[in-house]
Amino acid sequence: MTDDEIKEIIRRLDEVSPADEAWATIREVGGGPDESGLTANRAGYLRMAMHFLEGAVAEHDSRHGSSYISISLDDVLKNETDVAIDSFRRVETPMPSEPEQPVGGKLIVSGCLIVSVICILCIITGAVTIVLAIGQWLFGTG
Repeated sequence: MTDDEIKEIIRRLDEVSPADEAWATIREVGGGPDESGLTANRAGYLRMAMHFLEGAVAEHDSRHGSSYISISLDDVLKNETDVAIDSFRRVETPMPSEPEQPVGGKLIVSGCLIVSVICILCIITGAVTIVLAIGQWLFGTG
């Protein structure tokens, strides 16, 4: 799709979704911003789509870094929103994979597992010792 085709879609979305009728809110539905929900009316969704398409054709904003673009959802996201979107970036590289856990983190996890296994073995040994001691006391065996 060419930039001109995208700009035509943006123009049409702008016509059918007046900013004064559009609204959307992002609310925390769980324990934090990683558990959020989006609520919007039809004009709000159309206007958000318009802004995201603007991001596909926007020039990079050299003031903030080479991948940042200047778009805003302020006319859609009203003051009642819980989660703010501070910046938008457009990159043309493949999506990065999950960062590998550092060696220190792996050592901590391994150490915790080893300590946990040792604790479980101590609990089992203690329980067996108590059961044997009670058996010897009750039945005089041993």
